Amino acid sequence: MSYNVHGLVHLGNDVRNFGHLDSFSAFPFETYLGQLKKLIRSSKNPLQQIHRRLSEQNLVNLELFQDKPDFVAKGEHTSGPVPISKHYQQFTQLQLNSFKITTKTPDNCVMLTTGQYFIIENIVTSEGCTQLFGQTLKHIENFFEFPCSSREIGIVVGSLERPRRRLVALTSVKTKCVCFILKNNKFAIFPLL
Repeated sequence: MSYNVHGLVHLGNDVRNFGHLDSFSAFPFETYLGQLKKLIRSSKNPLQQIHRRLSEQNLVNLELFQDKPDFVAKGEHTSGPVPISKHYQQFTQLQLNSFKITTKTPDNCVMLTTGQYFIIENIVTSEGCTQLFGQTLKHIENFFEFPCSSREIGIVVGSLERPRRRLVALTSVKTKCVCFILKNNKFAIFPLL
């Protein structure tokens, strides 16, 4: 029996654990591998080349985003949570230039410019200012140790202690992450480069 056919044996359990097939398909990952391959210019030091090209792209994207964040807020709702201090218009989705963030897993996580990982519980607007409302992950650990520490590439496991929600400005967002809920109320976080 081939590996692909054997994978079908586990498909039912995977759908129960992770939702519809599109939420855990490997096709976007494989497409991204093709994009990474295009970043390599020679056979010498391929990882260093990829790191340099991605760092250059992130620096340019971060500067562009901080100058003028273009976005469209969608999915207006009134179910909270919201900060107590003001009246807020609430949304479930924010479509930015190159990605979208939502209040639902797996698209409800971002890495902040401080290096912290932030779980988005609501997207709020007041007086023309749109912000993210949620919690910072605590107790950050490596997801794996081999072949390198997962923290080196931004992949971590973390948890939430108790609800300590706060507002975060959109200009504080460094990159979008994908968040998967694990056992014991832990979250596996994968940054999208």
